[in-house]
Amino acid sequence: MSDFHKMIKDYLHYLQYLKNYSDLTIKGYQRDIDEFVEYCKREGIENFETVKYSF
Repeated sequence: MSDFHKMIKDYLHYLQYLKNYSDLTIKGYQRDIDEFVEYCKREGIENFETVKYSF
């Protein structure tokens, strides 16, 4: 398991067990994260630290 995938797993675990989010919420977060990862792959983004956002 890559470091990135471990971070995702740990984050979802945190939301589920420490923040007590529902299973459906966790599934929603997982789906959104998966879509973001696929987008980054399509765009050739290999280092997630380079991703920036703006409002």
